[in-house]
Amino acid sequence: MLRAGDTVGGRFELIGEIGEGGMGRVYEAVDHRYDRPAAVKLIGRNLAQDEEFRLRFEREANTAERATHPHVLPVWDHGDHEGLLYLATPLCDTDLASLLGVRGQLATERVLTILTQIAWALDWAHGRGVVHRDVKPENILLITGPGEDHAYLADFGLAKAGMLETLTHADAPAGFTPAYAAPEQWLAQAVGPSADQYALAATLYTCIAGRPPFHPRRGPSLRDAHINEEPPHLDGVVDGIAPALAAAVGRGLAKAPAQRFGTCRELMIAARSAAFADRPAATTASHEMRTAPGRTTPIRADEPSQPPPPPHAAAVDVTRPSDPPAAPPPAPPAPPAPAPQRSEPVAEPPPASDAATRSRKRRALLVAGPVVLLVALGVVAALLIGGGSENRAPVDKRSALPEFAVGAQPTDIVAGSEGSGGIWVANNGDRSVSRIRPSSGVVEPRAIPIGFSPLSLAVGEGKVWVTGLTGGLREIDPRTARPGRSIDLGGVFNAYAVAAGLGAVWIVNGTQGSVTRIGLDAAGATRRKTIAADTGARDVAIGFDSVWVVNHDAGTVLRLAPDGRRLARIRLKGGVKSIATGSGGVWVANPRRGSVFRVSAGSNSLLSEIKVGGRSEDADVVVGGGRVYYVSHDTGTATRIDPKTNKPMGSPVRITRHAAGATIAGNALWVVDRDRPVVLKLAF
Repeated sequence: MLRAGDTVGGRFELIGEIGEGGMGRVYEAVDHRYDRPAAVKLIGRNLAQDEEFRLRFEREANTAERATHPHVLPVWDHGDHEGLLYLATPLCDTDLASLLGVRGQLATERVLTILTQIAWALDWAHGRGVVHRDVKPENILLITGPGEDHAYLADFGLAKAGMLETLTHADAPAGFTPAYAAPEQWLAQAVGPSADQYALAATLYTCIAGRPPFHPRRGPSLRDAHINEEPPHLDGVVDGIAPALAAAVGRGLAKAPAQRFGTCRELMIAARSAAFADRPAATTASHEMRTAPGRTTPIRADEPSQPPPPPHAAAVDVTRPSDPPAAPPPAPPAPPAPAPQRSEPVAEPPPASDAATRSRKRRALLVAGPVVLLVALGVVAALLIGGGSENRAPVDKRSALPEFAVGAQPTDIVAGSEGSGGIWVANNGDRSVSRIRPSSGVVEPRAIPIGFSPLSLAVGEGKVWVTGLTGGLREIDPRTARPGRSIDLGGVFNAYAVAAGLGAVWIVNGTQGSVTRIGLDAAGATRRKTIAADTGARDVAIGFDSVWVVNHDAGTVLRLAPDGRRLARIRLKGGVKSIATGSGGVWVANPRRGSVFRVSAGSNSLLSEIKVGGRSEDADVVVGGGRVYYVSHDTGTATRIDPKTNKPMGSPVRITRHAAGATIAGNALWVVDRDRPVVLKLAF
């Protein structure tokens, strides 16, 4: 039997048991390869000794390791340890079931924000032939940040790859959770994406009402209810719920899959539109739970969804001991200490902007010594890093900015010269690209179909280039706005980023840790070359007659010659994600540190680290028109950096709630809204 201090897989040192699930035990651990906390799930020997199970586990764990969606819990490692199968994932604060166990129900706005993220993850998986089959509050893991929660959908590695295939022991039926299972699951019929939508709607119902749709029925009675009965309407269970919101949830819980929404995202769009458009006026009536049988009052939108922070001293985020903690922003209130961990592995949080937000009582006992040391190191680091804008409240300009409607689930944006057709937007949700004319602000009425879900864009070598998670590369003619040829990338999977220039197209392969160079000759013929990068290759840019590749895990930037030869390797800090060139330097965003590194192209060395805000999960750095901007995806804010002084200029500007990409064109900063199919324009 394993115990604290044992090492699994040669890298994960167990700290203590978190809990026990249906398939085995879950431990808190430290990943010594990258010095970060982890959750390690050990599968019971009865399953590990089953050869069929082991084969499916290996196949589906490999699939899970390739999943890179921002709201799917990543799998870091898996394998066999002394006859036990293990699965290692990040560690996070809590899960949705724990919050419900503490609060009973959640504020409508908060739960809609959480489940919109989960809907995006589900639709992404459905587009790749994967049905989860067990969506429930326990499988929704949360990072409780100072502004709002970041959600992950867990157990995709143990989900069912394909519509009918299951990862179960022997010939047992596919497992599901009775309170959230769709009628077709109860009837043992073929299960598709709409079953996940049913479970998502049941989860939404539970969060608002404080109990599942058919609670407290169990066994055969619960089965009959899911198959034959309509659940009680939300507006008849909870006071003040908009009828349109209740209707949206009811449609998601329709008995026939064809009567539900087309996608999970459509369900959440309908729910959000109903909740925010038809929200009842605030009253002075009590918002406590009423005593009338079967009826409650919802938590008001203006009620804090989290209790005040504990009075004890703040704890420092220990996910990266070498990173200095960022100074806390003054505006948002600090979240509470998280609810107790549950029996499922949980995801690593992006480092918090407020050190107190990662406090875990059990962890504080385990790492009391390192925490004290980190506090001291953080004070020293704060003195060494240049001053920033993290203590300045953002200037909110959301209501004053023009919006431009694009396709579903936009993920990236890029601007070319006037001859390159203006601004191009990748629409992941409907497999298309939109074009905006920056001079006129006109969005072309017809999006350009490309045949796969795009992730990244580039303009160069006379074309617009589009890549996707499945490794596709397609060109678009900017003169006609028509898609051209598709280019074979030779097995590249998870094409995170693309750049075009120096006679080639350069694609970052996040799965294999490499860069693929597609050489283009005068006749348009291609030559493919694979170049090794460092761990966690994430973004690529072209400038100073070189190609620059940023590596998230290794914390490095590689400089490549036009033919792909490595010219230099510049060590920064782990967590770097975005890179841009221009305005006299190479600029690298590190959202984990809330900073931007400026690298000298002359000496291949770090010139300055510029503090621009609190820590976040993702961000872009964009350069153009003599300006440099850092755009935080988590907060939807843009901070301008002065390239002469290497310091932020003024306060951050809040452009949207969450961003997904940014570019500069036509004397303006253009930002993709992560939650809505729009692009916003901040004029200079």
